[in-house]
Amino acid sequence: MVSAMFDLPSHKGQKSPNLLLKRRTERAEKQLQAVIKISRTLALTHDKKQLLKLIMDTVTDLMEADRSTLFLIDHENQEIVSQVIQGEESVHIRMPIGQGVAGWVAQTGETVNLIDAYKDPRFHVKVDQKTGYTTRSILTMPLRTLQGHTIAVIQVLNKSSGLAFSEEDEQLLEAISAQAAIFLENAGLYSTLLQKNRELSDTSRALQQRNYELDILFSIEQQMSGAFELDEMLSNILQRSTELLHCEAGLIGLIDKDKQLRLHSIQAEKSNELKGRVLKQSEGFMGWSARYGQHILSNNPIEDNRFKADFAHQLGLSVRGVLCVPLLNGDTAIGAIELINKRNGRENFGDSDLRILSLIAARVSRAVIIGLERNKRMRQSRLATIGKLLSGVVHDFKTPMTLIAGYAQLTANQEDPEKRKTFADMIQKQIDRLNHMTREVLAFARGESTLLVRKVHLNQFAQELKQHLEQEFAHVPIQLEFQTSYTGDAYFDESKIERLLHNLARNAIQAMPNGGTFALRIQLEDEQLVIYAQDTGVGIPLELQSKIFDSFVTGRPNQGTGLGLAIVKKIVKEHQGQISFTSEPGKGTTFRVSLPLHGPSASTAPQTPNPDAPMLAPAPANETPIFQEKAPLVQSR
Repeated sequence: MVSAMFDLPSHKGQKSPNLLLKRRTERAEKQLQAVIKISRTLALTHDKKQLLKLIMDTVTDLMEADRSTLFLIDHENQEIVSQVIQGEESVHIRMPIGQGVAGWVAQTGETVNLIDAYKDPRFHVKVDQKTGYTTRSILTMPLRTLQGHTIAVIQVLNKSSGLAFSEEDEQLLEAISAQAAIFLENAGLYSTLLQKNRELSDTSRALQQRNYELDILFSIEQQMSGAFELDEMLSNILQRSTELLHCEAGLIGLIDKDKQLRLHSIQAEKSNELKGRVLKQSEGFMGWSARYGQHILSNNPIEDNRFKADFAHQLGLSVRGVLCVPLLNGDTAIGAIELINKRNGRENFGDSDLRILSLIAARVSRAVIIGLERNKRMRQSRLATIGKLLSGVVHDFKTPMTLIAGYAQLTANQEDPEKRKTFADMIQKQIDRLNHMTREVLAFARGESTLLVRKVHLNQFAQELKQHLEQEFAHVPIQLEFQTSYTGDAYFDESKIERLLHNLARNAIQAMPNGGTFALRIQLEDEQLVIYAQDTGVGIPLELQSKIFDSFVTGRPNQGTGLGLAIVKKIVKEHQGQISFTSEPGKGTTFRVSLPLHGPSASTAPQTPNPDAPMLAPAPANETPIFQEKAPLVQSR
């Protein structure tokens, strides 16, 4: 098939047929070897530039031409672009498709063989004018893919013999062009594949980096969420950051109220010696970063004028590299985080380390801002709670203090020893009540639950309670109605139930600022001691009824603390009782308290208690139940 491709037409000449045949055979052999060389090179290399040069050099030699040029078609810009030019000069040529002979071939896909280029109107004379070259004969041929698409144009100039390019030349160039077209198509595919592989590799690396950063942020979030205090959180984050970025040491400092940078967390050999140290503005890398809100990446920190040798000595490190990032709240720096020395001494800090530490710093900044704000709110809340609690305690102390003052005056004006003793006992009882209230408030604040359950004679309890309530209602325009239909015995913590009833009475007083009626009834219902406390006040607002027993809930600002009913609910729960209420805004409220007649049922509180022994409900493991006999009051004579 190859020999057929290179059959030469018979010519008459003066030379012998054997000599002509020999020359033709030699030329055909040369052409065949050139084609084989190109084929082998196509199979062995993907270097587009190298192979195109080989093809064009081979074409020029085989075609016995002066030079040859290969034009690639730029379909996007509708241009042809020269890639290889032989000769003494190499000139880059770019022309629109359709212009010049090569442009016309690129547009039509047809071969053009010209004996005299200047006589053809398609010839672009300006190229010769630009290069100083004189074109005579031209053979121009398209390079097509297997699908028939023209992807390049090959052009051979000036046959060395001075004659035109022959049909034999066209056949030879067509054979070479077919192989060159295959190479160009494969080279394009290979180039595209390489580009896609590079893009895929870049995407894969970016994805790996992103996953790494997300893992770091997730790890940092875990450290943040697992800490209860700000310093603990900063210490956890710094430790994790030094581990993730493979650093020898690290520091976190926050700007305090005096605008100085105070070290809150240190990961270093001598961290205990430096924690809490204050850095002046712009002192060291951290001070500079915190002041100016800019990062620092230095792999030769000793030569930096911001380097502090004494500070490095205190850290116990030979500083080789520093990476420092400010902690920002908007545009304002609130501190800085600094990492020192990669663990592998030959490794430097890079842009990826800076990016990761910047991400960490952003999370730390947010956590610090939230933590500081939370601490501020907690301090304010604690102060407000303490204030409310003290206000409630003072308010609750008013009743026994009033009774003590009243009985003290009666004692001073009473000469009858028996009555003086009675009044003194009443004073002692109120003092005991004050002590018990103090312990009860503290126990309520600590969440403790201790009961002193004993047998109570309801008749005597009701009489004393009525006297106390009459004293409490003496200075308000409220009518007190007291009714007891059960006067037998019951088992409960007398002091706490008395406190419960006083709280309900005080709640009623607050609900009736313009006067009204407060009715208290004690009766027996199905082995339950039931107490009704009814007022004709303003009632409980609907929006508060679901949380009226919560701490610090009150419907009357500046009156009470909202602890009264919370303590009532706690006392009822300790006695294993029940409390409920009905309320109608504008008409009043009725509370119903039911208590087990024989006391709470617990392992230390039998259903039928010993009437001569007090019953103690279970106390906390670290608390001794409050139980002591009253000391006699020393009487004055």
